[in-house]
Amino acid sequence: MLSQRIILQAKNEVERKADSMLNSGMESRSQNQIGIALQVYFNLNILPEKVERVVNGFVKKIKAKMTDCLDGRKINITLNEEASKNNSASQNSTKNLPGRTNRTISATASSGNAAAFRSMLWTNVETLLDSILNTMSEAMQLQKILVKKRDLGQNFVELLNEDQRNIVQNFWQEILSLLKTHLSQASADSSTIKQSFEGEFPKLIRLVNDLRSRLVQASQSNMAAFNHTSEIPELQNPFNDDLNDDLRQVLINFERQYLSRSLSRLFDPVNLMYVQGEAPNIEELDQIFRIINSEIAIAQVDKLLYNAVQKNVTKTVKLMCAKCEQLLDGSASQVIGYPTNEQRKNVQVVNCLFAFYVGIEKVLENPEVLKEIEVLIKSAIEPLMASISDAVEAIILTMHNEDFKTEEDKSTCSSSPYLKELQTFLHRVHLEFLNKFNCKTLVAESSVPLFFRCYDLFIMHSSMIKPLSKMGQDKLIKDCDTLEEVIKPISDLITLWDASILESKVQELREFRTLLRSKTEDFPALLQSGMTIRKSVILHMLFSRAPPELKLPHQSVNWSISRYSTWLEDHTGEPDRLQLVQGALESYVASTRARNEKSYAYPYNIMLGILQSAK
Repeated sequence: MLSQRIILQAKNEVERKADSMLNSGMESRSQNQIGIALQVYFNLNILPEKVERVVNGFVKKIKAKMTDCLDGRKINITLNEEASKNNSASQNSTKNLPGRTNRTISATASSGNAAAFRSMLWTNVETLLDSILNTMSEAMQLQKILVKKRDLGQNFVELLNEDQRNIVQNFWQEILSLLKTHLSQASADSSTIKQSFEGEFPKLIRLVNDLRSRLVQASQSNMAAFNHTSEIPELQNPFNDDLNDDLRQVLINFERQYLSRSLSRLFDPVNLMYVQGEAPNIEELDQIFRIINSEIAIAQVDKLLYNAVQKNVTKTVKLMCAKCEQLLDGSASQVIGYPTNEQRKNVQVVNCLFAFYVGIEKVLENPEVLKEIEVLIKSAIEPLMASISDAVEAIILTMHNEDFKTEEDKSTCSSSPYLKELQTFLHRVHLEFLNKFNCKTLVAESSVPLFFRCYDLFIMHSSMIKPLSKMGQDKLIKDCDTLEEVIKPISDLITLWDASILESKVQELREFRTLLRSKTEDFPALLQSGMTIRKSVILHMLFSRAPPELKLPHQSVNWSISRYSTWLEDHTGEPDRLQLVQGALESYVASTRARNEKSYAYPYNIMLGILQSAK
């Protein structure tokens, strides 16, 4: 009986010394001491129980630390105690009894010490995260030695229950659960804590990411050695880079609130710009840029937060576009007189939108949203371009009112009246309308259809002048030489964007001028030389050189020249145009046969050959 008591006492003494050695080894990170303590537990056949007790101690330690660091009332008590030390002894004796207070300590900081409360809160958060790192490192060390130590052909870790073997994984999940609970409770108990975590979320996520990085680094040295050993089941490392979302999920509610506030901060200056319904002022954009730059700079502490703030900036851009679109007046597109108030307002809105575009493209990483701004700007300019284009058509149509059939030599004239009018008009609209927009490149891009239409209308309607005398041909040739100078305000604008676009139409005009100078019988050979000009244009030129009975397509169906011009605009494809030309030729053939004439007028056969080759 005495011997059993002595043995039991000796066992307890050995166990006590092993406990002391384990605690000392944990604090000093001594693998040797920890290994000896675990060997003692193995020899005493109490290893699983002792490991479980140690892990429970880890949990208890972290839980107590969370309670201490995240309790708003304790923070206020600490602050009040510090403030009391700074007061005089006489003031303290008149207000409170020793060791007591005559007022309730709230979890919410008063307005006077809110800054001190937040400062201490963040110090406590750093202390808590350091404690988590240290305790997790101890757990990693423990698991590492359990895997390495062997006796009787077994790793010590295999002596534990299967659900207890991955100490690091289990302890980490317990920490996440405790952290989520304590953060939620602290925020519910203290509005100051809630506001601090939500309003200063980038600071919180930076501290948490730093903890994560240090845990990853610690796990690489403590867990990498046995992650893939074949002797024991694989122990998952919870700190692998591809499993880094678990800690962030603990903070997800704070992040959502921060992003919601961030979006409000971004939206507020935009909404204020349009509160009166007036055109926005470009100077007001500076405030928007300052806030955008600030939000993005603060969010750079975390990639996911940065991406989320970028999405908020994208929403801000969309709001800006929506507000500007509401102010734009699409019906304000007249170009006959001076710009109206509505048109001047449109210019202000577009210039503000473009200034916003220039400022935002440096920080915005979503090119699709930038394209939305471009589309909106061009949609604001297009009604004006359409009006200019209609006016250009009306001016060019007046060439049919001029005399191209006279044989009188008028070569001293610089250019035809309709071209002088067109030149004056294009110069005026460029100066008074287009030049007011700051987005020169986008205006240039929007001007391309206008440039093409100027050439297309001139070439097509010049090809339909009938009757056309030799002097009339010379006059048209001179007009061809003048046209490039006439539309120079538009071509100079487009050159700012892409000068190569101009070449195709300039080449087409050169070919048209060559045909004007050429004899009719030379047309087939010229076409075979590789001319790119439309066959429908060439056929119209041949109509103009034919006798009166060989009528132009619109004349054969009794259309006015303006109606025909509209039809050509609606049928830009060559098949439709050639089909109408064929109808005119067939009508001529029918009328010739009705008159019992034996031959067709020149150059019908040439026209028929060109039509057949084109089709």
